[in-house]
Amino acid sequence: MAAPFGMASSRTSPSATRNDESFTITNWNTGAEKIYGWKKEEVLGRSSMFLQNEYPGQDPREVLEKILETGRYDGEVIQSRKDGTRVSIETRLIARKDNKGETTDWICINRDITERKQAEEALQIKDWAIESATNAIVTSDMEGNLNYVNPAFLKLWGYGSPAEALGKPATGFWQMGEKAAEVMEAVRTKGGWIGELVAQGKDGALFDVQAAASMVVNAAGQPVCMQASFADITDRKQAEEKLQESEQRYRLLIETANEGILVAQGASLKFVNPIALELTGYTEEELLSLPFLELIHHDDRELARNNYLKRLKGEAVEPRYQFRVLKKDKSIRWVEMSGVKIEWEGQPATMNLVTDITDRKQAEDTLRESEEKYRLLIETMQDGVYRSSHEGKFLEVNPAMVKMLGYESKEELL
Repeated sequence: MAAPFGMASSRTSPSATRNDESFTITNWNTGAEKIYGWKKEEVLGRSSMFLQNEYPGQDPREVLEKILETGRYDGEVIQSRKDGTRVSIETRLIARKDNKGETTDWICINRDITERKQAEEALQIKDWAIESATNAIVTSDMEGNLNYVNPAFLKLWGYGSPAEALGKPATGFWQMGEKAAEVMEAVRTKGGWIGELVAQGKDGALFDVQAAASMVVNAAGQPVCMQASFADITDRKQAEEKLQESEQRYRLLIETANEGILVAQGASLKFVNPIALELTGYTEEELLSLPFLELIHHDDRELARNNYLKRLKGEAVEPRYQFRVLKKDKSIRWVEMSGVKIEWEGQPATMNLVTDITDRKQAEDTLRESEEKYRLLIETMQDGVYRSSHEGKFLEVNPAMVKMLGYESKEELL
């Protein structure tokens, strides 16, 4: 039984075969030769069952019983070619009968619908892909009324069934209908649009989506409908807003800090805040272009370099240490620095907090000088001077006091 003849178009001409009452092939035209690959002389006298008939979704035995009972079959069958490949066939099988109603032979008209079936399967796969897509997908007519929505759209917008959305203007699903209208006009005039929109769900809730809309055209290039896909980016937008807020707070903290903040990587600085510029007298561009060790007094460079390298290696470093900085005008400022190892653009670096302690150092030097002058004054006075506790115990005495009391050294009194 060589096998459906329908109205579907095909590049292959229909084949016509004839089988006797027991399905032995008695005629095999050129159409059959083209479809199956066997020449007429190769198949005449053979049972048509050698084509290995397979009826999609049906039991072959039940199909054969129905054929024998009704004397005909219209439908699809999958058969084998000479090269072993399988071919989808649209077949019409009709029994011819004699005057007594007995079957004399079978006429079979077949058409190869393999390409059509493959196209249908490809289209079905596309339909499944759209139906199972995680992104919301819709199509609308040229007036902008929805004529298809996939399950992801219903879920995202909060609708229970397609009927709640189909037929409605696409502009009604957004916070700003005017913006949606502009998008559709861009699709009509320019062929497409990509951007972000604020959608409005069935319950009125607003959410952000990334949208991509385009015109759908037929084989002749004529517009037939508009389509769009939407990805929910609410979480991403919220994360971006939080990150922006965090960056703003961080920037405000850095810009208004009372300490110089510098990020060192390799031999140069990668970031400096305004206080660091004020401390060194350089512009940001100048500071970032200089090897940072050139900013340090030559007597203190070894200390700074060693601590920097140790910190990069993760070794123990004094939490805070002091050194001198050379300003752009060659004046010297004392600073106290602390730092931590960080990642900067994927590479090891150090972030350093620098405090100008020049005034404090000068005050300490002044105090030391004053104390030294006071000590020398006390030591050289002719009058006895002492300091004692509440209990009357000597805490400090000058040489005149030691001599006045008849002792040889101040240690004997203390």
